[in-house]
Amino acid sequence: MQQSLDAFLRARPGDTAGGVSGASGPEETQSHPRKRQKVAAAAHSARKRACSVAEKPVGSGAQAEARAAPPKYTPLEKQILALKRQHAGMMLAFEVGYKLKFYGDDANTASQLLGIACTTEKNLPAAMIPVPRLSVHIKRLVGAGHKVGVVRQTETRAIKAVSDNANAPFIRELCEVYTAATWVDELDVADASATEQVLVALVEHGNSFGLVAIDVATAAITYDSFTDGHLRTCALAYIINYLNELGLADAFATRTNYRPFADRTSMLLSSNTIRDLELLQNATDKRVHGSLLWLLDQCSTPMGRRVLRRWIRRPLLDLPTLHRRQDAVSIMRNPNRPALLKAIKLLCRLPDLERGLARLVYGRITSTELATVLLSLYRISHEIERVESPSQYGTGSAMIDEALAALSVPREAISAALNAINIEEARHGNLKDMFRDPNRYPEIAAAKQVLAEDEVAFAAELEQIRKTLKRPNLNYFSVSGIDHLVEMRLSDARKAPADWVRVNSTKISVRFHTPTVISLTKQRDVHLEELNAAGKRAYGDFCRHVADNSHAIKQVIDALGLLDVLSSLGKVARQPGYTCPTVDMGPSRIVLDGFRHPMSEALITGTYVPNKIELGGPNTPAVLLTGANMGGKSSTVRAIALVVVLAHIGSFVPCDAAEMSCHDSIATRMGAYDNMFRGKSTFLVEAEETAQILRTCTSRTLVILDEFGRGTSTLDGTALAYAVLQSLLERGTIHCPHLLFITHYTTLGTLSSRFPNVVRNMHMATLESGDGDVENLNVVFLHELRDGLAAQSLGIHVAALVGMPRNVIEKAIKISKEQREHDEEMAKRRKAARYARMLQAVYLSPGIDALVFVSSEASDLRSN
Repeated sequence: MQQSLDAFLRARPGDTAGGVSGASGPEETQSHPRKRQKVAAAAHSARKRACSVAEKPVGSGAQAEARAAPPKYTPLEKQILALKRQHAGMMLAFEVGYKLKFYGDDANTASQLLGIACTTEKNLPAAMIPVPRLSVHIKRLVGAGHKVGVVRQTETRAIKAVSDNANAPFIRELCEVYTAATWVDELDVADASATEQVLVALVEHGNSFGLVAIDVATAAITYDSFTDGHLRTCALAYIINYLNELGLADAFATRTNYRPFADRTSMLLSSNTIRDLELLQNATDKRVHGSLLWLLDQCSTPMGRRVLRRWIRRPLLDLPTLHRRQDAVSIMRNPNRPALLKAIKLLCRLPDLERGLARLVYGRITSTELATVLLSLYRISHEIERVESPSQYGTGSAMIDEALAALSVPREAISAALNAINIEEARHGNLKDMFRDPNRYPEIAAAKQVLAEDEVAFAAELEQIRKTLKRPNLNYFSVSGIDHLVEMRLSDARKAPADWVRVNSTKISVRFHTPTVISLTKQRDVHLEELNAAGKRAYGDFCRHVADNSHAIKQVIDALGLLDVLSSLGKVARQPGYTCPTVDMGPSRIVLDGFRHPMSEALITGTYVPNKIELGGPNTPAVLLTGANMGGKSSTVRAIALVVVLAHIGSFVPCDAAEMSCHDSIATRMGAYDNMFRGKSTFLVEAEETAQILRTCTSRTLVILDEFGRGTSTLDGTALAYAVLQSLLERGTIHCPHLLFITHYTTLGTLSSRFPNVVRNMHMATLESGDGDVENLNVVFLHELRDGLAAQSLGIHVAALVGMPRNVIEKAIKISKEQREHDEEMAKRRKAARYARMLQAVYLSPGIDALVFVSSEASDLRSN
């Protein structure tokens, strides 16, 4: 009984918690006692009515049967519900006439996410979107994490009218499925090169794995297997089956789309490193502005931007390829060869050809997009002169010469495809008239012949109408999309035969359709639909024929992307203070003179303070870096890492001079953040990431540990930081990675005396003046790397700079002074106790050796 009542009250959409639609909120009812009484009374009445309805017996008769009977769904609603059951877990947009509609729960969801109205049609909630805005709305839905299907009418109105299904709903089928990872934008959408849409299938069996991944936007397929090779074919089957439902499986039919995953020609950059170094987005608001990608991106095409992103994520280990890139970037600083200048000019205002090729392979490219792609490819392939050997371009870079040669590879195929179609008809989507050769698709020619015969029949009927009305000059009349009308004066309308159908009229005329015209019109509409269907089939076949040349087209696209990114890096290399670094497989080292943080230098308005550092080689491979808060420690080590990344990309670097050995990875542990969704505290994340670095770093890894241990107590943090640093230093000069260890724990500086050839102490310099009072303390941050430990962290000074209350600062100064005095006193006591024990040893073990030992130890204690 209570459950029925609760269900009844919940089912009333306008009711509040009190059970009355439009009732006042808690604050309002508390301030108005009479209103509160009225609301309570109304709620009581509503509950009483609900109880009476719930307790009332069902009874018998027609009224009781009507209450107990389920809703009477229309044929369309039955079709909708059947399709929703068949495709559970998917939002469905149904084509209904010239609109697309969501029904049921999908309508409510669409209404909330898209900001559209939700109404009730018959028995189901419904929300409508216009057909031209389909792509916009679906992109928003898949962006919110929904899987969306489009159910279309698979029969036309004209064909349906003459079929056995004339009185039933249109036949509808699921024709398209979209998800966030499988959405492929149209060419006229704004640049979509900033993100990847990667779908991964991973199969596990014991200790063996099979992996296949596809970037849906570009149809690039990555594959590999670990331990057991046959699992790759399991993984491949799973991902093909999944994409087959989405209509995207055709990408797997092209061999050139495949590349192996386990290709150790690039550095390993973890997600932490990519985030910490701000390679693809800044750490503040997660936008591209302020990132390394932002700094390097002067590309003209989406293809070039995708290549640049790949290069940043995967810097090279393959030195021959790296040196070829450096040579190409050097030439791109001042390109002067005619062919190269033409190619650079071609990059301007190109459409996203890579996305266009993917849509072509998937069979989703529109005729307008196809015309755009073919015209662009034609211009590219014919602009650059063909040569017998790429070296004949004479740019001085084999990489550039080969890219120029690739631009003309599909020339004949593109010319043939473009000559086969009428560009204007293709741009207007007129598929039945876009093919120049009428014999290429006989089905279209046959359908056009049938339509021509229909026109002959209309002409014959017109001759009969002229005879009937005795008007030899009469012609058909058309208005508002209705053709083959017979127009007569209003005064002559009575002369029309009785079986003529009156269509419309004006004050002075009446328009009719004859029975034959009506019959011919229905016949003509069916034939026109058949012609359109033949045009669609022919267009699909033509697209598949063009896609057969996807390998050659992909070569052009790759060459354009390469030339674009090289041109972009050439522009970066022209900036003042950038130089070409030396990267080799010599002894592990990093030697940078006058290095700068590339993004900070580009963003700040003042001058940037350059620095110098040497790691490895004859010098120590590790640095313990201390310094004041805000002194620039983190920025400096990031600058070193960014120079290494840029050098391995093939880019020039912001240095006066740069030499380094080839690095296999960059591992970072920076910042403080938690992962509460996985039950991980700040320090747990910190320790987990550091443990991973200890397990995986090699002598050719650049390791950055920024204030490890700060996430726990000072005692535990110091002990763990000391142990981590010591474990890395114990590997020695040969096996220790290039290490930049930032800390405020100055006690770690004692390790430099234990490992003098492995680690050295450095700090970020400051200038301090004043009498010790924080208000009178004047600090200048020099942002210079210098040898030795920092004297203090100046944390209280920084707190004062940001405006912390004066009383808090004064308390902090007092506590700090007391703690410092206490520590000094305890240190003196420990020294005194140690000295006393040594003196006692003299009396217990007299002898010249003991006296020498005691004398030397006492000297050390006094000096300390």
